[in-house]
Amino acid sequence: MLKAAAEHGAPPDNRVIVPEGIRHGLREASKTRVDQLHQEFPWIKGVLAPLAGLLLPQEQAAVCGVWRRAQTLRRLFEDAGRHGYLPPFPEEEGHDERQLFSALERIGVMFRCKDERLDTPDLFRVAARLLKTGAAAPAPAAR
Repeated sequence: MLKAAAEHGAPPDNRVIVPEGIRHGLREASKTRVDQLHQEFPWIKGVLAPLAGLLLPQEQAAVCGVWRRAQTLRRLFEDAGRHGYLPPFPEEEGHDERQLFSALERIGVMFRCKDERLDTPDLFRVAARLLKTGAAAPAPAAR
């Protein structure tokens, strides 16, 4: 993050890094980390993508509702079967979107706040294009 921040633009003589450089560095670090996770957990991007634009922290029902409307579970298991990777949990009767949160929680991508709402560390949130009041915004979508 700091390397990308320091290389972003020419800072004034009295600074090494400027605020916009820090935001740029966080975006780069976040993208790198999600790409790294994708190597180990090929399902991660497909699970995070439907949440893009969601404001965090958020109630579990709202997060699960987004996944449900996007048919994330169906798509996840179809993709795992097509590409031969293990999904975040075995496909069996009774699975639901709450298990996606549990899988993300186990690998540190999501957590439950003290008030029971779900949240994501900035390191993953920015690349996943999730929003948070007062925090660094994700980069604009590529066209």
